[in-house]
Amino acid sequence: MTHVIQSPAIGEHEDCTAESCSYGVLVQHRYLAESYTPATDGALAYIDYSESRIITEPAFAGAAVGWNFVVWQDGTRYRQNVDTSLAFRDTTWTRKSLCGLTAGDFMPEGLNLVDGGELVSGYIRSNTHTVADSMQRSVHGIDDFRVVLVQ
Repeated sequence: MTHVIQSPAIGEHEDCTAESCSYGVLVQHRYLAESYTPATDGALAYIDYSESRIITEPAFAGAAVGWNFVVWQDGTRYRQNVDTSLAFRDTTWTRKSLCGLTAGDFMPEGLNLVDGGELVSGYIRSNTHTVADSMQRSVHGIDDFRVVLVQ
């Protein structure tokens, strides 16, 4: 994946002033090949999630990429909130796992793993750029995306 963010010059856009000029990108990736419906397929006790990730071309030394594991149900996106480090800086392949996620581990409230509608899983990647009149480019990857639903 490549994120490219071009910030305008100060005054070129109303959101870019000398005090603040922050632009970003957020990309949602949905895995549409599989889904699960607790109401018909059975209640879930918890969800395990894991991925391998890397930044191959950081925008600058120490640059980070934002991340979240997410599920969609009945038109609402729920993101995991059990990890306070929602950005990574790994320049070598690194494995991240979140185990035993229950409905209470997602925001907003309302995810129904017992008798709810169809669940579709995925992940988010994001970046921000705060330097006016410049371009930021970050190249990063994900592999071994894995979601295990446990009844």
